[in-house]
Amino acid sequence: MKVHYFYCREHGHFHDLQLYAMMEEDVFRKGEKEKRFTYVETLKIFINKNMERSHTAFFKIDFGKDSCSAHWAKSRKELYKAFSDDCGHEFKPITQAQYLRLRKVAFAIYQRETCMNFDLVKKKQDYTVNVIF
Repeated sequence: MKVHYFYCREHGHFHDLQLYAMMEEDVFRKGEKEKRFTYVETLKIFINKNMERSHTAFFKIDFGKDSCSAHWAKSRKELYKAFSDDCGHEFKPITQAQYLRLRKVAFAIYQRETCMNFDLVKKKQDYTVNVIF
């Protein structure tokens, strides 16, 4: 069994990082040997860097030793192609050491932006919204 690691990082006025760890297993289906790729860990973080205009943060981590969530790919070639063509995101394969370093960075960013500061939230609406049905 082998673990494949992928990452995607978007730049701009925000932090947007996605990490995936996929476990490769050999399975037999109808007497034929093929590969199965299960999600061992997925980590997604999005934080707006322009805090003066808006404050937006999203952090999600999903992991499991015996995960039942699998990718549809049946070979390494299909898996790598699927991650390189994923909805306009450019996922790149990385090593385990790089994966662990990026995960550590994501947690550090999250700890810096853990919760909403409610003092920054407007308490009074200064505009009118008209709803027409």
